[in-house]
Formats: sequence, structure tokens, C-alpha cells
Amino acid sequence: MEVDIHNIFSSNGITFEEFKPFERNLIDTLPDFPMEALPESLQRFCTAISYNMEVTTSMIATEILGVLSAACHGRYTIQPRNGYKEGCNIYLLVVADPSERKSPSIDAAKQPILDFEEEYNKAHKKDFARDKIA
Repeated sequence: MEVDIHNIFSSNGITFEEFKPFERNLIDTLPDFPMEALPESLQRFCTAISYNMEVTTSMIATEILGVLSAACHGRYTIQPRNGYKEGCNIYLLVVADPSERKSPSIDAAKQPILDFEEEYNKAHKKDFARDKIA
């Protein structure tokens, strides 16, 4: 079944411009990720993944920011002005052609978090069992 998104939105008073695909030359002119903005340990991690997977540091750095954002979710808030708080979330999108190693690189970026989670769960296994009984 084909759905016409334009009709759904316009019937609710929402309008938007016609979709325009990314232009190849636009993608090639995007600036590199400012690696100097990352702590040195993340710069090294990003560079190592980039080198080993043969992907750009910009792709990895973007994915690392997404992983860090997920790790902070619900734990931290920012307050840009009095009376207004916002979660510390970043919404990112990595755009690349098929087979450009997007999935393997995000897996590599999130691996340290998964490793920590596994070690933490093993170390606290007794606590979890005790809490489950109580």
C-alpha cells in the first residue's frame, strides 16, 4: 500500500517543500569533523577505528558523539536559561552510500560502552539477584 505523505500533512495544515536529494558535490564539500574538539583519548580512539576500518574520522567522531549522548540520556540536563531545562541529547545522522561501513563503524564506536555494561553486570550479579528476590 502506497501512502502519500504530502496529503496526510497538508490535510492537517502542515506544508513543506518538495524533497530534494543530496547533491554529490555538496557532500564532498562538507568540512571535516573538528577532531581537536574531542578529548585526546577520544581522538586516539576515533583515529584508530578510522584507520582500521578505512572510514573517515568524521564518520566515527559523529557516531562517538551519538554513543556518548545515549550514555548521558536521562542522567544530565542543561539549562540554557532560567526555568528551562532540556535533556542532554544529540540527534545525529550519518549519510553515506550503501556498503560504506556505517553499521560496523557504529558497532565499533559503541563497543566500549557494551564492554563496560557487561563487566558491570558481572561484577554486580549478586546484587541484582538479591534485589530480584526482595
